[in-house]
Amino acid sequence: MKMPLTAIFTSLGIGLAVVASGAQASVLNGGFDAGNLVGWVPFTTSNGTLGDFPLPGIAMFDVDGDSLVSNSLKLSVGYSTAPCSFPGFGCPLPTEGGGIRQSIFLSGGTYLFSADLAVENTPLYGGFNRDGGTFSLMLDGIVLDTVSVGEVLAGSVQGGALAFNGFVEEGIHDFQVRITRNYAQSDSLFQYVDNIAVARIPEPGTLGLLAMGGVLLASGLGMRVAKPIA
Repeated sequence: MKMPLTAIFTSLGIGLAVVASGAQASVLNGGFDAGNLVGWVPFTTSNGTLGDFPLPGIAMFDVDGDSLVSNSLKLSVGYSTAPCSFPGFGCPLPTEGGGIRQSIFLSGGTYLFSADLAVENTPLYGGFNRDGGTFSLMLDGIVLDTVSVGEVLAGSVQGGALAFNGFVEEGIHDFQVRITRNYAQSDSLFQYVDNIAVARIPEPGTLGLLAMGGVLLASGLGMRVAKPIA
């Protein structure tokens, strides 16, 4: 069986280790493996809520759809106080909620920002929900990427992902994952976030040198290639 190139580099203990250090995640507790919100600061919009106690919290959930549950951020966002008797009828629907943030230091370069998301509409009220929520990745108040889930049927889960890559100047940055809805917080609707990452993308020249180094090392160690059977 042919060994994958990544496995060869890993077994040699070089190459990928250099790449990993160059693309090391800059976010603390991005997968919520600590089982809590350490490293993150919850926040709400001016009239928003993250859900009734004990939310925001950590729950076991399959956010990325790989059939494996893991620690994930769990929220139930929406507006906290209705602006009028019948929001949407005679007055605009407020878009409120909140999210989590942390300060991260980034050296100048190109970075990949990403996160997995999911919305669960439990069958508590037996119907669909008109707005599962709008998820946004934000850096220094600027929206990097956004996903609006829209309607969610009762007893169903909708998933997705946020991703953005671009150049970032060196310094300390305010990184946020924000979720808002056009309706009041609902006890049957929950938003989940997992696998939040900010990773530097190695420059093309660096990747070329790493690839060349791997080839030279493989040659120097006399890696054997199976000959075809006559």
